[in-house]
Amino acid sequence: MTAHGWLRIGVAVIAAGLLAGLAASVLIWLLDLVQFAAYGVDADSLMLDVEQASAVRRGLAPTIGGLLAGLGWWALARRGDLLSVVDLQAAMPAKTPLLRPLADGVLQTAVVGAGASIGREGAPRLVAAALAARLATRLELDASAARIIVAGAAGAGLAAVYNVPLAGAIFGVALPRQWRSSRTWASCLAMSFMAILVVWSISGNEPTYLLPPASFDLVTAGWAVLAIPLCALTGIGFHLLSAHATSFALRSRLRSAPLWPAWTIAVAGALTGAASMWLPVLPGNGKDILQAAFDASAPMELFVVLLVAKPVATAMYLAAGARGGLLTPALSTGAALGVAAAWGLSLLGIMADPVPFAIIAAGGVLAVTQRAPLFAAVMAWELIRAPIWILPLLLVAAFGSCAVTSGTMKE
Repeated sequence: MTAHGWLRIGVAVIAAGLLAGLAASVLIWLLDLVQFAAYGVDADSLMLDVEQASAVRRGLAPTIGGLLAGLGWWALARRGDLLSVVDLQAAMPAKTPLLRPLADGVLQTAVVGAGASIGREGAPRLVAAALAARLATRLELDASAARIIVAGAAGAGLAAVYNVPLAGAIFGVALPRQWRSSRTWASCLAMSFMAILVVWSISGNEPTYLLPPASFDLVTAGWAVLAIPLCALTGIGFHLLSAHATSFALRSRLRSAPLWPAWTIAVAGALTGAASMWLPVLPGNGKDILQAAFDASAPMELFVVLLVAKPVATAMYLAAGARGGLLTPALSTGAALGVAAAWGLSLLGIMADPVPFAIIAAGGVLAVTQRAPLFAAVMAWELIRAPIWILPLLLVAAFGSCAVTSGTMKE
């Protein structure tokens, strides 16, 4: 490659990283704005917003939010298929649409802010990838380089919104499956850290979750092994439920109904709003479930309910036609599994710290649902800036759970 070619790639890496950070910052601001508009409360979390809102707002916020987002997706779908990050990457170096992915990302963020049980990471990944794809086209990068830039930008968007630079880089490398390419690793790491620096300059360098002190013990070490079959079963259940819900949305006869999916997502929102009267922690992507698991702010019995309720709520939105990510819903389901297991052991007279149990199970379930054990372990560790001793236990649970489910889940 010529010096001019390397220069163009360097410019693309820097610009894509900065754009990913700016996109993530805007979407974080938008999420907060929608939450405030929906619930009329400016608390520290969506769960507190829901708890402090009136019963009418609890029911109407996710319903109206789902209706408006569904109308937006209906309007976008009339102009052509909605693209994913994989679609954008595969299309390189051809010119891809920009405005529709940007609008899609805005709708994904807004529907989560209104209470939808969908991950919010899908939006920054998509928006960052779309911006990077247009940038790569403008710089006339070849197909190989352009695909790396798009993949790395998607990972950088994820990194920026969750403050997980290493996990974001791993995600970027995993998309083109170029694990042995030093150029891919260098590009993805650079974009991820640049995006993080942009977000830090705007909103500060704070971990996504606050973790109370946790100490290593033999019970926790044993849980890393015992969790493997439990995380495998939970992860398979989450994956199958989500996959069937997505398939239903793609093949359902409801797609031919007028204004689909506006009214179906509105119905999902109404059901979520009704459930929030008893489970205010249920709306949203699952961040509040994770925080409740880490700071012991909810009864342990509640997590047994959430172990079922969260995957069902997420599947309901997918079946209704909503678009978004699945990372935090899977992580929160795993955390619920960990706390429930710690509670079960305490009933047997075995004292177990629910915090590391929740962290380890969150990584194990995410590993199965994403079929990416390294990414899952590192993301779970970075999210809360956990002690270094938790990382080996996360790796055991993540790789073990994936090994157990190998061959049972289709691509």
